[in-house]
Amino acid sequence: MRNAINRVVQTLHPRHIHIGHDEAMVMNRDKRCTSRGLTNAELFVEDVTRMNDYAKAADPNVRLMMWNDMINPWQNAPSVHLETAAQNIPRDIIMCGWYYGYPYNN
Repeated sequence: MRNAINRVVQTLHPRHIHIGHDEAMVMNRDKRCTSRGLTNAELFVEDVTRMNDYAKAADPNVRLMMWNDMINPWQNAPSVHLETAAQNIPRDIIMCGWYYGYPYNN
């Protein structure tokens, strides 16, 4: 991802990069993760922070964007134990609302 982010920044000179990070419904299941003893929230925050660090290294003015569904307590956060992740995500990342069909039809 570091190389991909560097290439995007060097080639396109974006002000924002959207990293997705939605629908991560399976986490912390193989030995690379479980052996570290981290929670799902800690692993998720670590990965988002890493992507942010890669972007800032490529261009300090680039801001990341990501979908909010995985850290939203009214969406996917409870089902994958990410309730505490939102508190630790870098504050300069832009959260994009993940709502289809809004406003809701009555």
